[in-house]
Parts: sequence; structure tokens; C-alpha cells
Amino acid sequence: MAMDGNLIGTDSVSTGALLQRYNVVPVSMSVDMHMVGLMRGMTENFSLMVMVPYYFKTMTMMMRKSPKVMQPGITFQTHADGIGDLQLGGTYSLYRSAMHQLVFYGGISIPTGSIDVRDNTPTKQNAKLGYTMQFGSGTTDLNPALTYMGKWERVFWGAQIAGIARFYDNRNHYHWGSRYRLTGWLGYRLFTTMYYSCIASARLDWQSWGNIHGADPELNPLSTPAADPNNRGGSRLDFLPGLSLYIDKGKLQGNRLFIEGGIPI
Repeated sequence: MAMDGNLIGTDSVSTGALLQRYNVVPVSMSVDMHMVGLMRGMTENFSLMVMVPYYFKTMTMMMRKSPKVMQPGITFQTHADGIGDLQLGGTYSLYRSAMHQLVFYGGISIPTGSIDVRDNTPTKQNAKLGYTMQFGSGTTDLNPALTYMGKWERVFWGAQIAGIARFYDNRNHYHWGSRYRLTGWLGYRLFTTMYYSCIASARLDWQSWGNIHGADPELNPLSTPAADPNNRGGSRLDFLPGLSLYIDKGKLQGNRLFIEGGIPI
């Protein structure tokens, strides 16, 4: 995921304008996440799964020339990589027919990701990084989801409602706001050969999440927006086209290659 610029509501705000209020302002951020997972079917309708992510995060930031000069100064980057929160869960098929399926997912997030990620900055060695540069939430969270899927001849469709519920502060005296998600998709099988089939898809993904409750005492909310817990809430709608390749025969039978890219709308 690649992000750049800053928003207040839906309006873009320049780095120069933010430097009139903060000493350091984030300019861009990139996140690479690799997820390793294992799933086992316990019965025809019930499956258990375990997943763990590994993150690579980079944030580019800009400083004022000096505390008294409200002009852009040096640009620097902070880097962090490590394991995120462990995900444990189970899926249960509530209803299944030739055309329709309804699946419930109940999950729990174990706080294995660090909330004390640090890196060197121009003003401080081994400085604690902002909230979004941390790898985990620091709390045990609930992750329920309900998914509906349908298909008819070449057409596929579905929708999912999901959330992340957080109830208590972590050891650094804060917790992330709860998150809600609603996504719906439509797919069409373009062609089928003896060995594989290809499906094109389009998806709309809406998310809403609250501000951070509490605050990490090591982070100064007046120094940078990345350390301000009141700047973390928001909502967004993404459009995501995709392409799936299903292997039906051969040594790779049962595998799928799925590519999807999204933009905020």
C-alpha cells in the first residue's frame, strides 16, 4: 500500500500549512505486508485457521528549518519491519446450496506485534515511532465477519460485513478505535480451458474506524500529526478491480493466483 499527502476530512492540506502547526509532518508512507496462514477443515462446514503477518514500513517526513522558521527543511525516512498480531479464527457455513452460501467467521487477534517500534531521527536516536508505524494494537481484539456468496453460470457475486472490536487499553495506555467494514463484489468467468479458468472481478470496499482512545506518553501529539491520537479516525471507500486464475488440473491443481488493485474514491 502506498500513501502520500495529508487530509483534513476530504480536503487535501499542504505540507507547508501543517508545518505552521507541527515541527515534523509525514509526507508519504509505504507498507508491504506478507501474510502466512494455515487452514484446516475440521468438518464439512467448520474450518480453523491461523495467520501471522510480517510488515515492512517506511514513512517519509519533513521538518521545519528551525522551530522559529515556518518553512520546509530536511526530509528524512523512518523504517521498521517485524511480525504483526497473530490471527486465530474459525469459519462455519451457516447455509449452502448450489447457488448461495452464508459463512460466519469468528476470530481473535493476539497482540504479538510490537507497539514499541523505534528508529533514529535527525533529532533523536532510537526514537519511538508514531502509531501507524507500530506493528500491532497491543490488545486482544475480536474480529467477527459474515459473508454471503452467490453464483449463477458465469456470474459470481457476494458481500461481507466485518469488524474489529477493541475494549481496553494496552500497556502503553491507549487502544485503537473499533473498525467496521462492508464490502461487495461482482465477478464474471471470462473463459475456461482444460487446465484453468479466469475470472474478472470488481469490488467496492467501505471502512470506518474511530480515533485512538488514550495516548502513548512517549509520543508528543504537538510535534507531528503521526503522534496525535485524535488524527487517527476516519472512513474511506475504495474501488478494486481484480483478476483470478484457478488451476483445475495438473501439478498445481487447487491453487489460485489472485491480483487486485484499489484506489480510494
